[in-house]
Amino acid sequence: MPTPAITKQQVLAALTAAPHTRHDQGREGLAELSMDELATTAGVSRATLYRLFGSQQHLLQQLGLQPPPKVRGRILDTALELVGRHGLAELSAPTGADATDQLALTWVDGRDGLNNEHVLFTTSANSGQSWTALRTVEEEIGHPADRGYYSAPAISPDGRDIYLVYNAFLEPYKDSTIGAANDRPLVGVVTHADVTAGGTVGTFSQLHRSPPGDARGSSQNDLTAEFLGDYVYAVATRAYGAAVWNDVRNAADCAAIDAWRMALRTGDSVPTPAPQQDCPATFGNSDIFGGSYADPTTP
Repeated sequence: MPTPAITKQQVLAALTAAPHTRHDQGREGLAELSMDELATTAGVSRATLYRLFGSQQHLLQQLGLQPPPKVRGRILDTALELVGRHGLAELSAPTGADATDQLALTWVDGRDGLNNEHVLFTTSANSGQSWTALRTVEEEIGHPADRGYYSAPAISPDGRDIYLVYNAFLEPYKDSTIGAANDRPLVGVVTHADVTAGGTVGTFSQLHRSPPGDARGSSQNDLTAEFLGDYVYAVATRAYGAAVWNDVRNAADCAAIDAWRMALRTGDSVPTPAPQQDCPATFGNSDIFGGSYADPTTP
């Protein structure tokens, strides 16, 4: 017989009956635990807690507890609620001696459907207690056709500059891999926005846009599909930002691989290609490109 699904009530009972919590604070100590620690205490997986309660904040509220305002777990849970599990979110917070409570959050979101993917951004000026309305970065920089793939933010140590990098496809999704018309043009984009002393984030502007390349020239190790890892990151200082992204400008498309990959999906009979014999020498040459970019608004 299948194992009965665990219920909210069972999780809450297990947490309430936990024999010990952090700092011997009794049930109130649960508010100091991370989501992983809460899952261990309840004897379930972290995924089960999210499935049942949606966020750490909601779980603690069900226990009659209020999470500490600056617990990082609460900030990240709030961020995940904003993402709505639509994409992979990246969070950045300043860390300098003059750091503010500003947080920057970005992800690529598919809630509007295929070919309407957006690079979304939101910010909090109060350590994650509230967040601004969602913004679409590709539209702010004047490239609304960018179909975001990965994104990442960085905020300067003093909280006055935000740099945001993303990968994007330039054309709609294509059902076929075969022929020049079915290329997958991909770019890396670096953007910047100023932050006022009051925490308002200005309009993003584009600092860099890479030359496009055909993502069909990338490959998983088993050759069955293209591969672009989540190698998209950013860092920031008071004077400049630096970013890295997936780049396929040096990766050549291979017609034999295209035909074979398509056959895996259609069931057609196509010989398995030998890349060293059947493909250009630079097939598979996907790279991690990057650069550093001066603060464009520093006097």
